[in-house]
Amino acid sequence: MTDLPVHIYILGPVEIVADGHEIPIAGKHQRALVAALASEAGRVVSGAQLIDTLWGDRPPATARTKLQGHVCAVRKALGSRVQGAAARWPLLTRPPGYLLSTEGVSVDLLRYRSLLTHAAGEIEAGRVAEASDHLGAALALWRGPAFCDVDAANLVSMATALERGRLLATERKAECDLQLGRYDAVAEEISLVLADHPYREDSRAALMLALYRRGCRAEALESYRAGWRLLRDQLGIEPGHLLRRLHEMMLSDDPRLAAPELLAVTRWRGQSATG
Repeated sequence: MTDLPVHIYILGPVEIVADGHEIPIAGKHQRALVAALASEAGRVVSGAQLIDTLWGDRPPATARTKLQGHVCAVRKALGSRVQGAAARWPLLTRPPGYLLSTEGVSVDLLRYRSLLTHAAGEIEAGRVAEASDHLGAALALWRGPAFCDVDAANLVSMATALERGRLLATERKAECDLQLGRYDAVAEEISLVLADHPYREDSRAALMLALYRRGCRAEALESYRAGWRLLRDQLGIEPGHLLRRLHEMMLSDDPRLAAPELLAVTRWRGQSATG
């Protein structure tokens, strides 16, 4: 944790911590307000967009007044907990809406995106261990599904995109760790991913390779068969080229399976895990 006075967490339940004290956020509208502003920290969010977030397509006639009231309530909650915080409170009125300034504020989503950017740079430079460290730090920021205590439709859509990015970041880290010989860690982490997302072929490929390289050839082949059955029975499709090729190589114990860069993280260049 940094020494900044205000910390806002949205990669999980929405929370505000100021000078070590958790600030209560009263009700779903205020949680949605904090989440919407924090997800766009450093940029002005219009009043119309915030009204849509808080009330959807059926806002009350007094929505703008109610929005102003929620903004005031959040500011007051912070100021009541930390003396002098009101002067530093970064929720600013900026036409045509409000701005959550990043001055004196830590937002976990911003930190997450920064770490992913640094990881991508390390991958480009061939520093796989450093990339794995950055990805691990980024993934450790998650405390649950993003905005998990907010049910605003547009935030739910953003949470879905962020979850896709989190899974991609997990697979990126697995690819780095495979190159580093961390097969046990990959098998453990990717097994958890597949338990919730059994159709992710990149995850299954990473698991197969981790199992094979730690000497569990039969388990690696069974993982392929399990994925094949799922895809056939549930989706009516065959595994993709990557899984089929790995399966063929494992059946013949192809020596190329030992190549550290077999599932190179460079396959993800140009793709985003930031949501």
